[in-house]
Amino acid sequence: MDRYEAEQDPEKLLQMMLNLLDKEIRMFGVDGGPTANARLRIARQLESMGRRDEARVYLEQVVASYRRNRGDDDLMTAQKEEFLAVSLAEDGLTADAVGLLEHVESVYRSVLGNDNEETKRVRDRIELIAPSGGG
Repeated sequence: MDRYEAEQDPEKLLQMMLNLLDKEIRMFGVDGGPTANARLRIARQLESMGRRDEARVYLEQVVASYRRNRGDDDLMTAQKEEFLAVSLAEDGLTADAVGLLEHVESVYRSVLGNDNEETKRVRDRIELIAPSGGG
């Protein structure tokens, strides 16, 4: 968040972001890259306001856009899935989070390798949040 955003009233900032999303949809379409980025910013803003259920809807839309545009096994798609998985885990939706993180780990292993720090971090996160007995 930049200094300008930090000085804004959270509701006014959210409204500005929603207005920008409308413009992005008109310019780039429902699944355009800038549209997905605008949704991600809205999700983060909603999370910062404690509106986690609303934020998750936007995160799910971001993931869906990346899947349609880049494919299920794309690195950027997996990164967005990881954002969603973290949100799910924080909200106690552990099984859903673990399922997503296992897919993220698979993509990271394939693209980045087994010894990559990102891959290891996701594996550690799975082990941390997985119900006893694994995912």
